[in-house]
Amino acid sequence: RVLVISESVAEKGIGKLLDFFSRNWELRTDFFVLIARDMTAEDILNVTTAIENIPANKIFNTLNVSDEIWSATRAVTLDELLNDLASEGKEAVVTGIEVIGDLNMSSSTQNVQSITPKARIHLDSLAVFNGDKLVGWLTEDESRGYNKVTNRVKRSVTTLSCPNGGKFAVELIRDKSKVKAKVENGRPQIEIDLHVDAEVGEVNCHMDLTKPETIKQLEQIYSEKIKEIIRTSISTLQDDYESDIFGFGEAVHRADPKAWKELEKNWNHEFAEIQVSVNVDVKIRRTGTISNSLKIEEEG
Repeated sequence: RVLVISESVAEKGIGKLLDFFSRNWELRTDFFVLIARDMTAEDILNVTTAIENIPANKIFNTLNVSDEIWSATRAVTLDELLNDLASEGKEAVVTGIEVIGDLNMSSSTQNVQSITPKARIHLDSLAVFNGDKLVGWLTEDESRGYNKVTNRVKRSVTTLSCPNGGKFAVELIRDKSKVKAKVENGRPQIEIDLHVDAEVGEVNCHMDLTKPETIKQLEQIYSEKIKEIIRTSISTLQDDYESDIFGFGEAVHRADPKAWKELEKNWNHEFAEIQVSVNVDVKIRRTGTISNSLKIEEEG
């Protein structure tokens, strides 16, 4: 169900390791690959879990659900990882996993005899690769930015600040991103267009949702938040890792194959200097089964 690789092993390179799993005809290749953060793979696979007797099944099911409803992880199969590692113009990412709590109690049967386990498995954000070597980790927001750019977000919930204090939550129900590239005077440029459909999930502030201008205001706030997340993610990858996990190189290759022949020779450096523009179009389609919050109704 899963292949867990220790962080120390991933830092040295996973190419030779994966050769065995991909070459052996007796093994399936549709299992998920994860990186054990700050611990060994053995630590992860020894954690006892309440519902599943086999920890690997628990990890598989958790990552499968997380990939559907939480936009900070990615369920990467062996085939997908091998394709990313072999791709020219795109680096690989793998979801991290760790144990939270008392590691010494993680393999004990006592760990599953209470409502709150002493140790539990926790999916972390994304591990960044350059070639076949692990070079760093993204934060939760940076991982969300990566998934938005690469069109992998299926559903997610974001909490935002209201204009006059308080919070509101929006649930993403659909989004579509498109990455376009062009080369001018030998310099590549990237444009990201993101279209988002969302609905209001919760309102804990004074806003009149019956007014169209209020909806426009919420759309603008959400749009700016998405831009911030994406720009932060791109900045981290350019400044800290010089690793093109977004596939901008592939976009440049499609747009201008002739220019790519020159750019690919030193693409990591080119990626670090590339200009990226981000356009986000948000539409809030629904506000829920009530118009305004109970707080506003009481004040009214």
